Amino acid sequence: LVPLLVAIPYASLPSKRSGYDYFFSLNLTVNVSNSLGQVVFEASKDLNFKKSATELAGLLDSSFRFLSSFSLEPGDYRLHVLVLDNYSGKVGTSHQPVSVPDLSADGPAMSDIVLSREDVQPESRTEGKTDSLGDAVLRANTERVFRVGDEMKLFFEVYNLSLSEATGRNKVRAEYVFIQAGKIIARIPAPPIEPFAQKDCRLQSSFRLKNFQPGDHILRATVTDENSGQSVSREISFSISVPRPPQSRQ
Repeated sequence: LVPLLVAIPYASLPSKRSGYDYFFSLNLTVNVSNSLGQVVFEASKDLNFKKSATELAGLLDSSFRFLSSFSLEPGDYRLHVLVLDNYSGKVGTSHQPVSVPDLSADGPAMSDIVLSREDVQPESRTEGKTDSLGDAVLRANTERVFRVGDEMKLFFEVYNLSLSEATGRNKVRAEYVFIQAGKIIARIPAPPIEPFAQKDCRLQSSFRLKNFQPGDHILRATVTDENSGQSVSREISFSISVPRPPQSRQ
């Protein structure tokens, strides 16, 4: 099951006004092609909604978000998204790689990593079972751009873990590595994860980016199945923007 989140800034969405309401009309088309270029999935949906003037005033710095999902067989694909604004005729597109792990293979597998820019209190930093990945995707920072000092929250799922014959439980260890310009700048072991009797688990953690330099970074998450000794890793890129200079007052 592949979750899909489409995020469009409200500031870039044309609208039609009627009275105190603003009306929006979009057409969303999604297709997925395999490594041979063959289309294996295609769907289209009309998105029509309205916002009051008061609601819209509070949304101009945020994005309209639409969450959906579809199923794919294991393999590597290209995802193509086209959004047509029915009022202006403007078109927005996005093209992304999609990799679906083969859960029938031996050894652990990981989902993609989801990054979010939510305010998370330090004492709420946890590892282990948490919200569903779909819930995490809905809160994702789709641009993957953060500011120095932001709390960056990450989510991912791990599948196909082995269970101990003695305890009937999994045993998982995780580590996070931050890389900038090809150099490791931080290596952070995750807090201990309590074993439980399932072959799949959802992990989350959060990091304060207070000592990070602006620029492009890579986060690598590695999970080790300590019952089998096998490991699996995923990487995701993100950027840290240059802080805005303070504005002087007259």
